[in-house]
Amino acid sequence: MKKVYAKTQINQIAKAVEVSVGTIYLNFAGKKEIMDFILKCTIEPDFLYNCIYCTRYCSSVGAY
Repeated sequence: MKKVYAKTQINQIAKAVEVSVGTIYLNFAGKKEIMDFILKCTIEPDFLYNCIYCTRYCSSVGAY
């Protein structure tokens, strides 16, 4: 059974994307900011290429 947005916890998101909770909080203030980011990337794919969150995340995992 899928959990709804309101019941989802940051630690569950971190586990699903295989990063630490700390890494999530380095890039996002909370669930709303994560959801906004996902929606923006879905609606406007070019947003991802210039996105500050992507730059921070990629730097934190050594992708840059």
